[in-house]
Amino acid sequence: MSTKRKYDSTLRLERAADTRLRIQRSAKKLLIENGFEGTTIAAIASDAEVSPQTIYSTFGSKAAIVAAMMTHLEDEAGETETVEALMAEPDPRGQLRIFTQWIARLFDLSSDLFVITQKSPDAPGLSQMKSQGDSRRLMGCTRLTEIWKDAGALRNDIDFESAAEQLWLLSSVESFLNCTEGLGWSAEQFENWLYWSAERLLFTD
Repeated sequence: MSTKRKYDSTLRLERAADTRLRIQRSAKKLLIENGFEGTTIAAIASDAEVSPQTIYSTFGSKAAIVAAMMTHLEDEAGETETVEALMAEPDPRGQLRIFTQWIARLFDLSSDLFVITQKSPDAPGLSQMKSQGDSRRLMGCTRLTEIWKDAGALRNDIDFESAAEQLWLLSSVESFLNCTEGLGWSAEQFENWLYWSAERLLFTD
């Protein structure tokens, strides 16, 4: 491949990435202002200065744009670094702290989007996206509690599957929004509550 072709390919990729980000920024702004049902693809396209067809060919739907924004925020919250830190941390309570910090950080970054999805629970694509996110989080909780069970950190009267379900309930976005939107807590207050609640509920003394 010639240098020119490499340059052209790189430039196309950079332009495509820039277009995706502009669409996501415009979508987030309009979704916050107008809600999911009140935001149209045409309005997003106009704000992002692209054609509606570009949005359809890039994402496919409004729900897919929201899903892409969530993936971007997971990266921004440091999902990969969190997994690496969990693998490197030998202490179960240290692992719990890493987990609760990750949850609080992600939910804090994503709170605007979560409010949108809460207000439109039956919108096409959004309910599926939330269900998939909840399933992924339950899998993560199960893996953690299985590790804690093997390490002898869980209470004797609880199996790791039940412990995972309880951790999953505590670490839900509904809990986060009740604490922050409902009670006015900061993300840090939520994280501390989540840590101490899980620690007292699940771990041995």
